Amino acid sequence: MGKIFSANAASVIFLIAMFGLIFFHLAVMAGLVPTEIIWGGRAAETGLSLMTLEAIALSIISVFILFVLAKRRNLRTGNNSGLINFGMWLIFALFALNTLGNLAALSSTETLLFTPVTIILALCGLRLALAR
Repeated sequence: MGKIFSANAASVIFLIAMFGLIFFHLAVMAGLVPTEIIWGGRAAETGLSLMTLEAIALSIISVFILFVLAKRRNLRTGNNSGLINFGMWLIFALFALNTLGNLAALSSTETLLFTPVTIILALCGLRLALAR
Protein backbone atom coordinates (compact mmCIF):
# COMPACT_ATOMS: atom_id res chain seq x y z
CA MET A 1 0.00 0.00 0.00
CA GLY A 2 3.01 2.26 0.53
CA LYS A 3 3.49 2.49 -3.23
CA ILE A 4 -0.08 3.75 -3.72
CA PHE A 5 0.20 6.60 -1.23
CA SER A 6 2.54 7.44 1.60
CA ALA A 7 1.76 7.47 5.29
CA ASN A 8 2.41 11.21 5.26
CA ALA A 9 -0.16 11.73 2.49
CA ALA A 10 -2.64 9.52 4.35
CA SER A 11 -2.18 11.52 7.54
CA VAL A 12 -2.63 14.86 5.75
CA ILE A 13 -5.78 13.65 3.97
CA PHE A 14 -7.10 12.24 7.24
CA LEU A 15 -6.42 15.42 9.24
CA ILE A 16 -7.99 17.66 6.59
CA ALA A 17 -11.07 15.43 6.56
CA MET A 18 -11.28 15.43 10.37
CA PHE A 19 -11.20 19.23 10.51
CA GLY A 20 -13.84 19.27 7.78
CA LEU A 21 -15.96 16.91 9.88
CA ILE A 22 -15.58 19.20 12.88
CA PHE A 23 -17.03 22.07 10.86
CA PHE A 24 -19.78 19.78 9.55
CA HIS A 25 -20.80 18.68 13.06
CA LEU A 26 -20.74 22.28 14.28
CA ALA A 27 -23.04 23.14 11.36
CA VAL A 28 -25.36 20.31 12.45
CA MET A 29 -25.39 21.72 15.98
CA ALA A 30 -26.18 25.18 14.60
CA GLY A 31 -29.14 23.75 12.67
CA LEU A 32 -27.56 24.42 9.26
CA VAL A 33 -27.63 20.76 8.20
CA PRO A 34 -30.85 18.74 7.97
CA THR A 35 -30.90 16.06 10.65
CA GLU A 36 -32.32 13.53 8.18
CA ILE A 37 -28.93 13.19 6.48
CA ILE A 38 -26.96 12.35 9.62
CA TRP A 39 -26.75 9.40 11.99
CA GLY A 40 -28.22 7.13 9.33
CA GLY A 41 -31.45 9.12 9.48
CA ARG A 42 -32.06 7.51 12.86
CA ALA A 43 -30.88 10.16 15.35
CA ALA A 44 -34.28 10.37 17.03
CA GLU A 45 -34.35 6.58 17.58
CA THR A 46 -31.25 6.62 19.81
CA GLY A 47 -33.01 8.24 22.75
CA LEU A 48 -30.19 10.79 22.99
CA SER A 49 -30.51 14.42 22.03
CA LEU A 50 -28.92 15.60 18.82
CA MET A 51 -26.58 17.83 20.81
CA THR A 52 -25.40 14.84 22.85
CA LEU A 53 -24.77 12.78 19.72
CA GLU A 54 -22.88 15.65 18.13
CA ALA A 55 -20.79 16.21 21.26
CA ILE A 56 -19.89 12.51 21.24
CA ALA A 57 -18.95 12.74 17.55
CA LEU A 58 -16.76 15.80 18.16
CA SER A 59 -15.05 14.04 21.08
CA ILE A 60 -14.30 10.96 18.98
CA ILE A 61 -12.99 13.09 16.11
CA SER A 62 -10.69 14.87 18.58
CA VAL A 63 -9.29 11.54 19.79
CA PHE A 64 -8.75 10.45 16.17
CA ILE A 65 -6.82 13.66 15.49
CA LEU A 66 -4.63 13.03 18.55
CA PHE A 67 -3.86 9.47 17.39
CA VAL A 68 -2.90 10.64 13.91
CA LEU A 69 -0.74 13.45 15.30
CA ALA A 70 0.94 10.91 17.59
CA LYS A 71 1.50 8.54 14.65
CA ARG A 72 3.07 11.44 12.71
CA ARG A 73 5.21 12.09 15.80
CA ASN A 74 3.84 15.62 16.14
CA LEU A 75 2.99 14.79 19.77
CA ARG A 76 5.33 13.44 22.40
CA THR A 77 3.84 10.17 23.57
CA GLY A 78 6.78 8.46 25.18
CA ASN A 79 7.02 4.76 24.48
CA ASN A 80 3.38 4.18 23.52
CA SER A 81 3.80 3.01 19.94
CA GLY A 82 1.73 -0.11 20.65
CA LEU A 83 -1.18 1.98 21.89
CA ILE A 84 -0.88 4.34 18.93
CA ASN A 85 -0.84 1.44 16.47
CA PHE A 86 -3.84 -0.10 18.22
CA GLY A 87 -5.60 3.26 17.88
CA MET A 88 -4.85 3.39 14.17
CA TRP A 89 -6.27 -0.12 13.67
CA LEU A 90 -9.32 0.93 15.66
CA ILE A 91 -9.75 4.01 13.44
CA PHE A 92 -9.54 1.79 10.35
CA ALA A 93 -12.12 -0.63 11.76
CA LEU A 94 -14.51 2.12 12.81
CA PHE A 95 -14.45 3.81 9.41
CA ALA A 96 -14.83 0.47 7.64
CA LEU A 97 -17.91 -0.25 9.78
CA ASN A 98 -19.13 3.32 9.29
CA THR A 99 -18.97 2.71 5.54
CA LEU A 100 -21.36 -0.22 5.99
CA GLY A 101 -23.60 1.97 8.13
CA ASN A 102 -23.64 4.66 5.45
CA LEU A 103 -24.63 2.08 2.86
CA ALA A 104 -27.58 1.11 5.09
CA ALA A 105 -28.62 4.71 5.84
CA LEU A 106 -32.22 5.76 5.32
CA SER A 107 -31.02 8.91 3.58
CA SER A 108 -29.73 8.56 0.03
CA THR A 109 -27.85 11.83 0.57
CA GLU A 110 -25.93 10.25 3.42
CA THR A 111 -25.25 7.13 1.38
CA LEU A 112 -24.06 8.99 -1.70
CA LEU A 113 -22.13 11.73 0.09
CA PHE A 114 -20.55 10.02 3.08
CA THR A 115 -19.87 6.49 1.81
CA PRO A 116 -16.96 7.65 -0.39
CA VAL A 117 -15.64 9.81 2.45
CA THR A 118 -15.64 6.93 4.93
CA ILE A 119 -14.00 4.63 2.38
CA ILE A 120 -11.18 7.15 1.93
CA LEU A 121 -10.84 7.60 5.70
CA ALA A 122 -10.79 3.83 6.24
CA LEU A 123 -8.02 3.50 3.64
CA CYS A 124 -6.06 6.33 5.27
CA GLY A 125 -6.49 4.62 8.66
CA LEU A 126 -5.30 1.33 7.17
CA ARG A 127 -2.26 3.01 5.59
CA LEU A 128 -1.35 4.63 8.91
CA ALA A 129 -1.92 1.39 10.82
CA LEU A 130 0.49 -0.37 8.45
CA ALA A 131 3.11 2.40 8.71
CA ARG A 132 6.17 1.79 10.85
